[in-house]
Amino acid sequence: MIVRILFVFILFLGFGVTQAQSQIDGFHVSYLFGKVIMHKPEMSHLVQGPTHGFSLSYDHFLTGEKEWHQLYNYPSFGVSFVYQNMGATQLGNVYSLHPHYKFYFLKRRLNLKFGLGLGYITNPFDKIDNPKNVAYGSKLTASVLFELSYQSQRLFNLPLRFQAGLFLMHYSNGKMQSPNTGTNNYGLSAGLTYDVSEDVNFKEKEITETPIKPMNYQFIFASGFNDLGLLQSKKYPFFTFTTLAEKPLTHKNAIQLGADLFLSQAAKEHNVYKEAAFPNDGISADDDYKRIGLFGGHRFYMGKLNVATQIGYYIYYPVDYLKRVYTRIGLQYDISKHFFGSLLLKTHFAKAESIEFGIGFKL
Repeated sequence: MIVRILFVFILFLGFGVTQAQSQIDGFHVSYLFGKVIMHKPEMSHLVQGPTHGFSLSYDHFLTGEKEWHQLYNYPSFGVSFVYQNMGATQLGNVYSLHPHYKFYFLKRRLNLKFGLGLGYITNPFDKIDNPKNVAYGSKLTASVLFELSYQSQRLFNLPLRFQAGLFLMHYSNGKMQSPNTGTNNYGLSAGLTYDVSEDVNFKEKEITETPIKPMNYQFIFASGFNDLGLLQSKKYPFFTFTTLAEKPLTHKNAIQLGADLFLSQAAKEHNVYKEAAFPNDGISADDDYKRIGLFGGHRFYMGKLNVATQIGYYIYYPVDYLKRVYTRIGLQYDISKHFFGSLLLKTHFAKAESIEFGIGFKL
């Protein structure tokens, strides 16, 4: 159910943003060669041969219809399809699809791509057929793509460009089904870009001297499902209540300060499990499972779409459940002047806790 909601969110996001520019301006194909990072000792047996695969993508240039296009040096938006063989039989192959943004630097020769999407795992954990795959507990997974590339001038006066760079791919189901160490793999990419449009005309406008937005206050309710982190354990609902103050610094970004109340049924079941399995740890099933955190954050404004990053610390933490410092990264989409939707990945360093689907109200 959660993965279906994530799929609908990504489709909605892709459809909504591409309406700003319907013209396809370029296709890109590249070969990917990399290595899985051993970020946890329990996955050492999964770091074997190199990863290899390919990506296919297309881009729309945002040419200046909105003021923020010019503020970000006319980025592009598109969709990337990625295939990867993960270098180990237990991991198998991953097919993923990402709506992405691409930002340009150095006279548009250098670009940074960021994509968030869904992946399909061909060989997930199975207690009989594949018990050693502690990285992927489900066939469907969230997928995050970063790629930094340098693009040449046109080759032989043809609408072709050579492009090479570095990539980082992350696959994780956000602890919706264990085991879920997830994988991070990095490497080199090289390929060709085909320019559909001969020339793209960027509209230069004088940036209006509109005042920076005043401080606003936000109230967010988020929910989802996660498990105990034990093999194939049951999924439990969680609920998060957030209030924050946001101070815009420029037309592009803002800082945040807020508080969270976390109500996780998995945390409650963790107390039950600890009392039964490790009675000498001093944890009781009746111990409070609620957590309260304070956080600071940052947000990039990109039209209706925003990129949020937050780091927090639990000031009320009655039971040792995961780590005391938590981070969140994700997207927020403005539905109207006062309402927005959010999709945030919550982690404790390299360990994911949840994917939060939220609805917010802004004053």
